[in-house]
Amino acid sequence: MDGVLAVVFAAAGAMKTTRPRDELAERVPWVEDVSTGTLRLTGVAEMPGAGNVRR
Repeated sequence: MDGVLAVVFAAAGAMKTTRPRDELAERVPWVEDVSTGTLRLTGVAEMPGAGNVRR
């Protein structure tokens, strides 16, 4: 189960750091409420979280 959660965190982080805002807004409604920097920072913060799930 930990591995699945780690993959979800990593995928969410990658999605938020690489996809265009308008494409993300279709799936993630709160994207329109935050700045691009906050969106990218959230994605970057999720990446190390994926590595720490198993600890």
